[in-house]
Amino acid sequence: MARSSVRFVQDDTFAHWLSSFRKLKDGEKLPASAVREWRAANEVLFSHTQQYAHVLSGDMKSTGNLEVELGESGLTIDADLSYGGPASSGEDVDYTVYELRRGGSHDFFARALKQSTSILEEGVGHAMIELMRDAFE
Repeated sequence: MARSSVRFVQDDTFAHWLSSFRKLKDGEKLPASAVREWRAANEVLFSHTQQYAHVLSGDMKSTGNLEVELGESGLTIDADLSYGGPASSGEDVDYTVYELRRGGSHDFFARALKQSTSILEEGVGHAMIELMRDAFE
């Protein structure tokens, strides 16, 4: 089963910086609103990948999947967007990476990312603002 996957994961430096905030030092996890903002932003990105994916049979598009979860530490949010693997038709979609490498209108991920960059930045930005507000309460 071949899947092409893109993961957005905060790095250790960012997690260390987040842990310096007073509320998070006390063992609290990221606020639920921060997780919601990041999830919503990634759902927009996913919807754009669905919009831009070329459809001949619909198999590749049907294998699209988005998972967003809070890491075990409570200080990271992982988003995993993937395409490929078994389709609802029974076909094994193993050509996603070739579509992306073809570039141009075939690279649905690059097109979606370009369309979604501002909403992804806003999602992270709103979470940062909330953390900073909490630090000064």
